[in-house]
Amino acid sequence: MFRMFRRSGTARLTALGIAALTLAGCQHSRVQQIERGFPSDYRQRHAILVGPQGAYLDHPCGQWPHDVGVADADLNALNRPHWNHGCASQHNFAAMVANPNDLLQPRAEGAVDQTRRQTAITKYRAGASPGPQTVHSPMQPLTDVRSGVRGGS
Repeated sequence: MFRMFRRSGTARLTALGIAALTLAGCQHSRVQQIERGFPSDYRQRHAILVGPQGAYLDHPCGQWPHDVGVADADLNALNRPHWNHGCASQHNFAAMVANPNDLLQPRAEGAVDQTRRQTAITKYRAGASPGPQTVHSPMQPLTDVRSGVRGGS
């Protein structure tokens, strides 16, 4: 295990981390290195798949091959990451993407509107809000306590 860390140049940091975990009461045999690199196959890099029809995940959520609750104390003590963790968040994100190609590469910059830029800079230097001005009407009470009438008008 230590040879991998020595090759990557993090041996000192790893030794300090293991020492801190040992002092905190963690068993040395329970310490495990987790590789977080990118796979060489580009199709496996992203959890969200992008195609001409849109962005989607290739599997449905809610698939748990084993119990992740407290029923299995040995499994819980290892504190391993689960393969299906964050599935609902990934599904929701894929559903919200307007243009799936934005996940693969950024859009090209459009032409700059010089007039709008100068107006915003002038307002900013003058201390005014450079954005559009919004007129807010005063808030109306939901209930008139004296008459018991609901509504603000």
